[in-house]
Amino acid sequence: METKVAKTKVAKAKVAKTTKATNTAIAAIAAIEDTTEAVTVTKNINQDIDLCLLKYINDAVDAGTCDDIDIEEATQAIYDILNNNCSELSIENVRVRVSDIKHYRKELNVLLQLPLMKQRTTEWFEARKTRLTASDLYDAVKGGNVSIRLAKKKANIVVDNINYNAIPALKWGTMFEPMATRCYSQRMNNIAIHDFGLICDTSNEHFGASPDGINELGIMLEIKCPYSRKIEDGIIPDKYRMQIQGQLAVCKLKECDYIECIFKSIENEEDYLELEVDINNNIKHGVIAEFYNQKGEYVYFYSDPNKTPKECVDDITNIRDSIMNCSDNSLSTEKLKFSKYTYWKLDDMIIQRVVFNANEWETIVPKINTFWESVEEYKMLPIEIGIKKYKFVDDSDGEENKDGNP
Repeated sequence: METKVAKTKVAKAKVAKTTKATNTAIAAIAAIEDTTEAVTVTKNINQDIDLCLLKYINDAVDAGTCDDIDIEEATQAIYDILNNNCSELSIENVRVRVSDIKHYRKELNVLLQLPLMKQRTTEWFEARKTRLTASDLYDAVKGGNVSIRLAKKKANIVVDNINYNAIPALKWGTMFEPMATRCYSQRMNNIAIHDFGLICDTSNEHFGASPDGINELGIMLEIKCPYSRKIEDGIIPDKYRMQIQGQLAVCKLKECDYIECIFKSIENEEDYLELEVDINNNIKHGVIAEFYNQKGEYVYFYSDPNKTPKECVDDITNIRDSIMNCSDNSLSTEKLKFSKYTYWKLDDMIIQRVVFNANEWETIVPKINTFWESVEEYKMLPIEIGIKKYKFVDDSDGEENKDGNP
């Protein structure tokens, strides 16, 4: 008798949790559909299932780990939510998707156990010297002068005298990437984003990837904040498609959200304070405080989200003052000097889902090996001091001009 009572209590508890998840998921989907925010999401039924599953994980699962997802229970709960609005949906669609996400989260947990090699640190740069990374994959395998120059650079026989901090497109992308991540997270019901540095390929010692993030469902993020390039839904440049394939392969994941954000810089504080922001128009905005250290490297600090322009200005001013007045914390050792404020708002955001293509990747792997063989050959050559031509263009997110001489 006690066993039956206990089972009844557990069953009622599950129903209560599922009901809560159902209600919050319905509200979440309604919020996604009813917004005036400038954003385009290339949607499919999987993304609706993902949204419901995220709410199920947050509200109906105690610990929130992948092992706690009951596939059958989650499948039924999500199907009940979506079935009324999607006649093409089958319960098998939901079951397959829930199973996929459970697998993705297992792979995510494996990645989270790896030592963190933060991006743009000395360790990160050193590790990149001994391997091709996904961001350079397109240039490496396409051949021609760009591939030759990249191989020579990896072989350390060319002297790179370029001041990357002085390249507007690279500086812009680095400065706004955290804000793009924030806007994406808010857009996706404040989904948690996990940061990663360089991840080395376990199947190829000379390849690695630095994903911009992986959300808590195990979906990878690749973020671009173009300086002047126009963005268009349905269009992903080939070099970024290949980069994504490389990153997914290294991380053993299957899906990536390709996110492009157009940020508008507002000229001054007065114009920024006049920005019409309220809870209804959902405009994303903020202020960035720019500092630089003794090495000439930029360091950025950001106003908190979900505040009015006036609150953001006050917030970033307090941050600046605390940094300038610090004397005994880690920031003081960098001797940061204040440069300027950047007032911004999000003008447009496009999110497109990219799926890993195993057949395509099989054709790329041999090309990676061929490229690295050329790197090893170039290591035997003398260092080249003079670089005749090596340019950057503003409209390609700071990517190298493909006309550069090797």
